[in-house]
Amino acid sequence: TGLVTGGASLEPNPDFGNWRDHEVAALYNVLALVHCGFSEVTLRLSFDRGATFGQTATLARAGPDGATHLAAIEMAADYSLAVAFWQSHPGGAELLLVEGHASQFDAGGSPTRFTFDAPRVLYGTTGDVAPVIMGVAWSAGGDLVIGYGFTTFAWNETTFETTVTTQFRCAVRLFGEDFTDRLLEEDVTVARDPSVAVVGVANNRSMVTSE
Repeated sequence: TGLVTGGASLEPNPDFGNWRDHEVAALYNVLALVHCGFSEVTLRLSFDRGATFGQTATLARAGPDGATHLAAIEMAADYSLAVAFWQSHPGGAELLLVEGHASQFDAGGSPTRFTFDAPRVLYGTTGDVAPVIMGVAWSAGGDLVIGYGFTTFAWNETTFETTVTTQFRCAVRLFGEDFTDRLLEEDVTVARDPSVAVVGVANNRSMVTSE
């Protein structure tokens, strides 16, 4: 119609540090805004292109020492929603997926209500974890693909070294099947403290080596 509508709502749950924690997906009249707050993942749904938000759903809640961050959302051609996000805790982190489905429609066939499945764990890690921004996509045939990555840090008390491991992975679910998860790339580096040695030589000069 050429008309522009707009709306706003207060977000009471703060972000987790400096993570990017808002993502938007839309199809025709439906707009979905997901927010990973410090303690919970909230999804707001608008059925009038963002003028009002008629449904709010809490998709997950972190534990007392946990946090949620880096949400990604995608809407399929049949309005199916896929929301992926990380939930961290002192022992590590999990990549979680929540799927939503249109459950009520107006006379024109546009959704007016959604229902959501329980969160499912796609991948779990241990130790200090730093995930990266994900990509989520639906195919025209209903296949779901999630590309994600993360870095873990492991400290060796014996050698006083930190091992930094970065993985990039892809979870794929073909229509009607279950997820398969594959490692696409892995980089492992060991961080060592530098040291120097000085060896005396003739003519009052020294040779310096470092490693």
